[in-house]
Amino acid sequence: MKLPSDFDSTPWLESPLKTSTGTIHLAGSLRNTPAIGTDRMRILGNYALVILLRGSGVYRDARGRKMPLRSGHAIHVFPELAHAYGPSIPGAEWNEIYIVFEGPVFSILRDCSLLSADQPISRLRSTSQTFERLKRIFELPCPGSESHATRAMGEFLALLFDISTQPDTSAATAGDETIRTAMGLLATPQEERWLSAGQVAAQVGLTWETFRKRFKQSIGLPPARYQMQKKIERACAALYQGPSSLKQLAADLGFFDEFHFSKAFKQVVGQPPSSYRRRLRGGSRRRL
Repeated sequence: MKLPSDFDSTPWLESPLKTSTGTIHLAGSLRNTPAIGTDRMRILGNYALVILLRGSGVYRDARGRKMPLRSGHAIHVFPELAHAYGPSIPGAEWNEIYIVFEGPVFSILRDCSLLSADQPISRLRSTSQTFERLKRIFELPCPGSESHATRAMGEFLALLFDISTQPDTSAATAGDETIRTAMGLLATPQEERWLSAGQVAAQVGLTWETFRKRFKQSIGLPPARYQMQKKIERACAALYQGPSSLKQLAADLGFFDEFHFSKAFKQVVGQPPSSYRRRLRGGSRRRL
C-alpha cells in the first residue's frame, strides 16, 4: 500500500481530548518504529487502537494467543490485558497509527460486545481511507472547545464501531469493483434516501440472486444485514453527538418507524437506543 505523502512520525494531539464520557489521551503516527516489542508483555491501563500501515509482525497476549500481523490489521488493546506486538525481525519496517483512550463510553461498547478482548485483531477494509478519516477527526476546527471534543469523540466512536464490526473485505476491495460500489451505495444515503438492497443490485447491473450471492461471498454478510450495520453505526454516533429524537433518527436512517429502529438497534448493539443514550450520558438528560 502506498502511504500518504505527508505520513511521518508525529503526534496528532497537543493535549488530551476530553468529554464527560471519555478521553482520548494520545493519537499520532509512527514511522519505522520497533512498536513495543514481542519479547516482553505490558499492561497499558487504557484502551488503545493501533493500525499497522506498513510492515508485518506478530501479536501476543496473556491469554496465550499468538497472531500474525500485516499491513491493514488493527490491534485492539484492553486496559487489563497484558500484550505485546511488533515486527518479528528486529529492525524490520513497522509504520503505525496509535490512539490511546479511556472512559465509561468505551466500557459501554465493551458491555455491548462491540469491543471484545476475545477479538483483539481486526482487518480494515481500506487502510488509506481509515488513515484519512482519523486525520480528519483530529484536525477538526476549534481544538480545545467542548463542541470540538464532543464532535471528535462521536466521529471516533463511529470509526471504532466500524472497525470492530466489519468483516475482512480485502477480497472485495482488491478485486471486485462492483461489490465495492455496492458497499458504498448500501452504506450511504443517496440524495437523502436509502436505497434498498434490491435497488442497489439494479444500480450495479446484477440480478438480485447473483448480487446477494456475490456480496455475501465477498463480504461475509448479506447485503441487507451489511446495510443495517452501517445504519446502526450512524445511529450510535448521532446518539452520542446530539439531541435528535429517536423518531427523527428512525426517519433519517430509513426505518419504517421508531419501533422498527429500536428493534434493529437492539439486535445489533444489545440494548435499545434509549438505554444506550442514557448510558452514554451517565444516566442524565443533560445535553452533551
